[in-house]
Amino acid sequence: MKPRDKLHIEFDIEEENTHLEWKFKTDSHDISFGLHREDHGEIIPVKRVDSHKNIQEGRHRCEAAGTYKLVFDNSYSYTRAKTLYHKIDIIVESTLLEDINISIEKIEDTNANDNTDNTLLYPKLSLE
Repeated sequence: MKPRDKLHIEFDIEEENTHLEWKFKTDSHDISFGLHREDHGEIIPVKRVDSHKNIQEGRHRCEAAGTYKLVFDNSYSYTRAKTLYHKIDIIVESTLLEDINISIEKIEDTNANDNTDNTLLYPKLSLE
């Protein structure tokens, strides 16, 4: 990012309870970061973070549909350009639920002399 520059990355979130996740870092020197929702203002106020020292990461659950904007701000820097690396994911909550595979395992008592029904069904949750 050039000195005095801002980068706005907009996302049109169509489903409520969608998760917006981010990770970012800069090569050298800090940068300001924030999250806004159009027509509703700041969700995370823009402030300087030490993205050159630690990877900055976070998540926001978008409770309502709308346009959300991640803001990377280098406007306070008059001379220093920044190299920004970022990864942004949008995760729809219904997709999260589809990723959980619920399988039913049947356990049978192998005792042939017992006439009682010892069949037990239970859900086994596994992430795939």
